[in-house]
Amino acid sequence: MEIYNKMSSEYDSLFVENMLQFQNSLQENWNSNGWFTNFYPSLGVRQKEPCDLLFYGQALNGWASGFDVYDAVSETQIKESITASNRYFAKLGHSPLDWVNVRWSNDTYDQIVADPTAKKFYDNKTDYRTFRSFFWKAVYKLTSDYYGYNRSSWDWSKKIAWSNLYKIAPDGENPNSFLKVSQLDIAAQLIALEIEELQPKYCIVLTNYSWWAPFKSLLQTRDIEYDQSLTNIVAFEEFKGTKIIVTTRPRFGNAETHVNHLLALIK
Repeated sequence: MEIYNKMSSEYDSLFVENMLQFQNSLQENWNSNGWFTNFYPSLGVRQKEPCDLLFYGQALNGWASGFDVYDAVSETQIKESITASNRYFAKLGHSPLDWVNVRWSNDTYDQIVADPTAKKFYDNKTDYRTFRSFFWKAVYKLTSDYYGYNRSSWDWSKKIAWSNLYKIAPDGENPNSFLKVSQLDIAAQLIALEIEELQPKYCIVLTNYSWWAPFKSLLQTRDIEYDQSLTNIVAFEEFKGTKIIVTTRPRFGNAETHVNHLLALIK
């Protein structure tokens, strides 16, 4: 399947190394289900297009790619991870992130999958609807407002990159402390490469500070002073020319206050 964009071969090698190190760390300490989701950055921008905004979540609770820690890691798994994050429906000019728009509500989903080829592409037997997600509400609203797009348009999805702090997680849940430590060092290296290769103006880390703190330490980011009245902002930092903004992370909400506080820093 054709992919929209991807990271460098250097990144891919480190991504595989992360799987291998994670697998090794679990060999003597894991006797549960061996299946883990494995997330590769999803790029709404094309090669050589500017990417002002790089968004980070915590870790995925489920995804279309993964691996079993009890099996040998193969080269096909990196290809599956790239495809899962960067496949796209070319017929309608979509980017890999347009699944968020398609799955926003039952109405938008039904409208798109009226096309049989779109139904085949987007039908993965889930009733998940992204309008419930605080994360995606913050992402599309902030990106739309940053670029001056109408929020009802889908233009935002071709302007951003999306990643997660931890690339490996148990299927259906967040990684616990042991699983975080088992991948932390390379996870930080992957973030450094994402910033170096994409060169975003801003990284928006929608995770809360406790998830970000280990990465700040490993990356040795520089603190930047900011207006403390922006209460949904918990850190403002810089790494290799990119401004990093860490926010609080409520489970629910319309994200309007978060977007306003972020825009106050960005603009």
